[in-house]
Amino acid sequence: NSIMPVVINGSGTVTGLAVGGLPDGTVDADTLASGAVPSITESSYTACGTGTTSEITGVPASAKEILVYGVDISFGANSAHLRLRLGGAGGYKTSGYKVTALEGGSANNGHAQTDGFTQYYVGASAYTMNVMWRLVNVNANIWNLTGYTNAGNGTETTDFRLNGTVDLGETLTKLQFDGDNGASFDGGSWRFMSTVL
Repeated sequence: NSIMPVVINGSGTVTGLAVGGLPDGTVDADTLASGAVPSITESSYTACGTGTTSEITGVPASAKEILVYGVDISFGANSAHLRLRLGGAGGYKTSGYKVTALEGGSANNGHAQTDGFTQYYVGASAYTMNVMWRLVNVNANIWNLTGYTNAGNGTETTDFRLNGTVDLGETLTKLQFDGDNGASFDGGSWRFMSTVL
């Protein structure tokens, strides 16, 4: 084995170290600068139940990115569109969203939304939805969302896209799913995974 010369100069700078040059176990969490390694928070899956809203709390106040996953979500009534609202200590934000929802990627089927991140689709009750939406904290309390939704009835499926932004005006701590027409859920579950830098 070759010996790696290490020099500590008068200012405390260490030279001569190669990448991977420290023995295993030398650097621990206390050695790293704060924020050098992001931490991940995952919620457990929450059933949508049979009510008109489904809520997940416990979003870390310092979260910078949040992934929202939904599995086999469905409504008991036709023409309900899945909507995500962001909330904090003051309640849920119900206006001021700037959102475009696209069906199958076609601009001709675009729908502007202002009361939440609402995924427009032909909401027949026989359809279930699987979603993966990404929220990014771009500045202060401003959140951008991009996402994809797949809806199917066992015979046919359609993909949908969702893009938008909102200034929450306060720290994000909770998320809420509902139907934009007050319809009740009749199946599915969802969760989030957040990254704190």
